[in-house]
Amino acid sequence: MEAEMQLTHFNRILQLIGWNRYNEAIKEAEQYIQAYPNDADGFSILAKIYSEKDDYNKALYWVNEAFKIDYENYLAWQVKINVFYEKEEWNKLKELLEDALTLYSQDSYLYFIQGNVLIRELKYHEAKENFDKALELDPDHAVYLANYSYLLTILGNYDESKKVEKQALSLDVENSIAFMYLSWAASKRNEYEKAKQYLENAIRINPDNPQIRKEYLEVLQKQYKIYQIILFPSRITNINRWALFFIWLLLWVLFKPFIILFIVLYALIHLTTKLIVHVKVFGWNFYKK
Repeated sequence: MEAEMQLTHFNRILQLIGWNRYNEAIKEAEQYIQAYPNDADGFSILAKIYSEKDDYNKALYWVNEAFKIDYENYLAWQVKINVFYEKEEWNKLKELLEDALTLYSQDSYLYFIQGNVLIRELKYHEAKENFDKALELDPDHAVYLANYSYLLTILGNYDESKKVEKQALSLDVENSIAFMYLSWAASKRNEYEKAKQYLENAIRINPDNPQIRKEYLEVLQKQYKIYQIILFPSRITNINRWALFFIWLLLWVLFKPFIILFIVLYALIHLTTKLIVHVKVFGWNFYKK
């Protein structure tokens, strides 16, 4: 009977988090900790709430409290990894992932996050290995598939990217993060109208997500042909970064005036299209309320 009450209480906290009612969730989590002080999940769920509120110091404090009871508490590890991901502390995050994988070598989420870190480091083939592992462990995860579609596009595998895109859509049509990744993939394939539609779906599902709103404004900017033309060099992703660096260095030495002109044109077109999009969406209001 007590175990059933404990589970009901914990599920109530999860429900409040799902409704974004964080202050109520904090009170419930504090009551849970008082009632079940030896359950590490109580401390971990409180850490999760604070991480959702972007209060990372408190999140890490409660993670450490959870570790005092159970160092292998999965939820605590997940929160800690998410905190350092959001803080963009990539070196620390890589260390955490390495430690976490010694405990949870068959956890798909850890491979997914590691794949994302490797994408940021432009290590696309290593990232693909991690995505392959994540999908081997959890083949029906729409978010994994959506981001994998984006990675395949970076690698130039457009046909495979579209197949994975369809698979992701067949599994979940109400996931804002999946739609955001699919929008990235479509944009990378120069399918800007589809990218816009995906982000419109993402905003419909999760209108308060600042990243999705920012991505939507950027994809509106990419609707302009002149901006698409000026973005062309950024689409060259399947070249080794050192090779790309030396290509740009050579172009700078041989065609310095043209490179300077290109940079000026890029800045001018970027700012102009950004202004047009802002005026279309917000009017001439440039002040945050």
